[in-house]
Amino acid sequence: MDKRLVDAVEEFLGNSDEVIVSVKKVWEILQIDESTKDIEIPPLTEFTKMLKNDSRFEFLPPMDFADIYQDLGEERKKNMGLDFESIGFYSGKRIKLRKIELTGGLLAGMIEKSVNRMMDALKNAWENKPDDKDAEKRLLKILKKAEQVKQELDKAVRKLKKE
Repeated sequence: MDKRLVDAVEEFLGNSDEVIVSVKKVWEILQIDESTKDIEIPPLTEFTKMLKNDSRFEFLPPMDFADIYQDLGEERKKNMGLDFESIGFYSGKRIKLRKIELTGGLLAGMIEKSVNRMMDALKNAWENKPDDKDAEKRLLKILKKAEQVKQELDKAVRKLKKE
């Protein structure tokens, strides 16, 4: 294990505007980051194990964003250019720096940012939808569900900001 790599992860998380980050996202960024060009980046599974063995990091439950668009089917998602990771929605294990406390205000900001990113992605998908009535109906259904979720999350964010 290269201590420089784990230190680079700590530095990345410390400078990130996101507090909780997908392990895969960190792994991908460090592979192309100029600061780690001289450090060997192990495969994702080894990278994850390395971080789990370091007390500076805390792992949180994994996320799976693929369910958001499950009604579209793989082919339609591909045709619509819905690559979740390219728009910032990484599934899988997530980490944060243990020294950063998750307060209500911090969580509210994280939720707000994520919801806004989701809504922007859906609006972009709508603007670039294929000329297919079935896909349009499904996407409209997803947009309606997302708007309902957004309204509920907005209420939760307001409560968290008061704490």
